[in-house]
Parts: sequence; structure tokens; C-alpha cells
Amino acid sequence: MNCTVTTRPRYSLETWGEYRIVKAVYPAGTRMSRHQDHAPRISIVIAGAVIESAEKTSQVGTATSMVVKPGHVWHENEFGPAGAAMLSILLPESEIPIPIAPDHWHWIHGGAPAVAAAELVRHFSRAPGETGWGGEEHVLQLLAAISATVQSGVSDCVTNDDILQIRDELAETFPQPRSVSEIAREAGYHPVYVSRLFRKRFGESITDFVRRRRVHAAADQLASSDSEIAQIALETGFSDQSHLCRHFRREMNTTPARFRLLSRTGAAKEAAIPL
Repeated sequence: MNCTVTTRPRYSLETWGEYRIVKAVYPAGTRMSRHQDHAPRISIVIAGAVIESAEKTSQVGTATSMVVKPGHVWHENEFGPAGAAMLSILLPESEIPIPIAPDHWHWIHGGAPAVAAAELVRHFSRAPGETGWGGEEHVLQLLAAISATVQSGVSDCVTNDDILQIRDELAETFPQPRSVSEIAREAGYHPVYVSRLFRKRFGESITDFVRRRRVHAAADQLASSDSEIAQIALETGFSDQSHLCRHFRREMNTTPARFRLLSRTGAAKEAAIPL
């Protein structure tokens, strides 16, 4: 990136599968002179506002607005009076791994991409160690939403048998499944298509499917073993006990400790068990 920046932004980086995720916080009034990013990317505005100029026009981006940008595009940026925070997904340099493949600068405001972007940002904001495997699937959900918006004529091409086989492999390896990209490409499909069709076929994302399997596996261990809850959390793919507790309560409507007690004392004694 060759540009002049009037004030210094702050950056943080995570790697989700084959995608690098960069968060940048720009102080109020930051200006970036005309430059190229060199690698293709999708940049999401998290907070604040930015004016980006390219291809003889300008766009104003606010929260959940995003720009799809090949690396060769020359552009310049001016950030608002409150500054801005942005999350950029750096796509593999060998390809833009989505069937939209616009060869020009393209801003998107609202719609399904904004919903997917908000979910991705929430995932990025979780505690360290909790972004892990599910992060790549959030990227794929965003790419699928963008592709459907930009090229509505793109059709799903994954067969029903293959999507069932992919689900079965995820179910068998759920504590620490292989990446969605690896599974999809081994089956001969682009991961964006797999992610899109999985949600359409089963009514939930791959991330939610794997998380639900982990919770139910934890429930089985809680009911049948005396292992510490922290150990069960690690064995079923959660980063720690608090990570398990949060998702267990959401799925089972109770805590792991209370579920264990209920499973051993019987529902008849439930009223006597404190929350």
C-alpha cells in the first residue's frame, strides 16, 4: 500500500482459515492519499464514516456498508469527524474466491450482505480463542450474500447427495472439524456454494450446526461421566468452560451444572434445585 496518511491508524490481525482479517481504527479526520491495496479485499465499516473516491466517483460508507475491491484499484479515503473503524477481509492473492468477481470498485449498502457483515463483526469481537474455526464460515456466509446480490443469476450447483455427505463429515469430526474450504474443495465445489446451500438445505449455517453438535455432545458427557465441566468443554471443541456455558444455556435453556444435576436427580426434583 503506497499512500500518505495524515494520522496513524491502529491495526489488529487474525487469520481464519485461508482468510486474513484486519481491523483498522482511524482517528478523526484521517486522510489517505491515492493508493492501491495490491491484494483483493472486502472492507466493512464497523463504526463512524468514510468517504472513498475511485473510478471518478465517491461513496460514503457508514456502519455495515462494505466495499469489494480488487487490489489494482486506485482510491483515496477521508474519515469522518468521529473517525472510523473498519474490518477488512484479505482474499487469497491467487483469486477472488467468490463468483461475483467484479473487476472494479463496488460498494454495497444494506440487504443480506449487511446482515452477514454484522454477524461476522460480532464473531470477530468475541474473546480471544473463541473466534477460531467458525470465523471462516462467517466469511463464506458474507461472500455468498454478496455473490447473490451482485450476480443474482449464479445458481447453486452442489448436489443433494454431496451436501448430505459434507454434513455427515462435519457431524463425525465436529469437535475440531476441518475447514469448510478444505471439505468443499475436496468434494469438488467452491466453499461459497457449499455454505449457501447448507443453510438453504438444513435451515442453519455450518457454524451453528457444528456448535449445536458440540453442545449435545457436552450434554451426553455431563449426564454420563464425572469429568470436570472445564475438561468436557475442551473435549467437545469449546475454548474454555465459560465458552461452553454461554452456548449451552442458549441451546439447552439451562447451565451445564444444573443440567448435570437434573439428569441425575430426575425431573421430579427440579423445583428443589436452585438456579
